[in-house]
Amino acid sequence: MAQNSPTPQHGSGIVAPSPPHSPPQSPLSRHLRQVGFCLAGAGFLAASIAVSRRSVLRLRASTYPPFYTSNRNPASKLDSQDRALIAVRAFGLATLNVMSFGVMLVGGISWAFDLSSVAELRERTKASLERSSGLSTEDEEKVEKELEKLLGPLYSKLGIPFPTAEEPNGKETPPGKDEGKQ
Repeated sequence: MAQNSPTPQHGSGIVAPSPPHSPPQSPLSRHLRQVGFCLAGAGFLAASIAVSRRSVLRLRASTYPPFYTSNRNPASKLDSQDRALIAVRAFGLATLNVMSFGVMLVGGISWAFDLSSVAELRERTKASLERSSGLSTEDEEKVEKELEKLLGPLYSKLGIPFPTAEEPNGKETPPGKDEGKQ
């Protein structure tokens, strides 16, 4: 029998069900996954550096003249085609090095912050953004007014129009104009 699960359709009110959460991992498996990602990035970085080093040494060795030749003529003259090819190779090697460093960096960050998946990162970010500031509404209003006082002269000096606050009905009102409404 076919399951009666909702399918997402554009323009309809039907929403696809959220994917099921992955089963909880043991601390050892989490740690090994995080450190493994970091070590894989370090290995990839070492390999890319070795390839870059070999390429530079090979290019440098091609500039040395053969043993029994005159030293009045350069060993290798680079024409514009060779220069373009060298530039493309250098760009490729630099990209390889940066990407491998990025893999190592992401692995190190996931280990340092104890993250083992993108879903976990998303949940933690959402929880930290939804956390309340701990201030009462009067204190928040005082802080907003103080910030408006501080930024007002800066905005006017730079010639930037001061941002306006939006009302719930979508109309924009300048800050400080909505105190009379109760």
